[in-house]
Amino acid sequence: MVEELFSDLTEREKNLLKAILKEYYKTGDAVSSLSLDRKGYFEVSSATIRNDLASLTEKGYLKKIHSFSGRLPTDKSFRFYVLSQLEEGNKNLQKIKERIEKKIDDFTSDFSRGDREKELVEFISNECQSYGFCYFFDKNEIIQKGFKYLIKEIPELKEERELKKLGELIDNLSEFLQEIQLENEIEIYIGEENPFLKIESIAMMLAQAKDNVLGIIGPKKMPYERNIVFIKAIRNFIINEI
Repeated sequence: MVEELFSDLTEREKNLLKAILKEYYKTGDAVSSLSLDRKGYFEVSSATIRNDLASLTEKGYLKKIHSFSGRLPTDKSFRFYVLSQLEEGNKNLQKIKERIEKKIDDFTSDFSRGDREKELVEFISNECQSYGFCYFFDKNEIIQKGFKYLIKEIPELKEERELKKLGELIDNLSEFLQEIQLENEIEIYIGEENPFLKIESIAMMLAQAKDNVLGIIGPKKMPYERNIVFIKAIRNFIINEI
């Protein structure tokens, strides 16, 4: 899938993008050719790295905010990074899946009868460190938890304009979920790819479980690999148990 979707990238550019995303996850700062050269990611000159950075910028994978700054990854490069992780991480995914299924078993063994749905959404929110939600169509009810994680994990939301956008989505989330048609088992919207919430620093993950739609809203730098496995496991639990 990665080869087909990102055929415009050379192998060196793919490796460079992965290194940039790795650094960006650590620091949240723009990444320069000098920092990559110092950390010994590649056995090529800093001039070659600069040329590759310029090429990736032209192709839309990186952006440069200031003339003397490094580069920041775009939504397109996050999409590449997520799909690359999933394609390369089959061995790790099984270990993650086993740990998550054990957590779900431990959690559901203490389920209270009256508040199963609320407890489940709170569990999703806490485990993913994100804003969790589930729309239950049979009850025409949406349960939402974890706004504190958005404020904690996404500094950009301290800007009034971005916070207002997010507030509008949350206010209308039930209407949005009633109308959405999911084409895949899990849909991931990264940054401004999201047709419903165009905030660059946010990502959304959705899954359909029977007639219910569950998901999370969190930082664009979320651990996608783990969260995808977690949401799939919760989806399967809802299908089989609720």
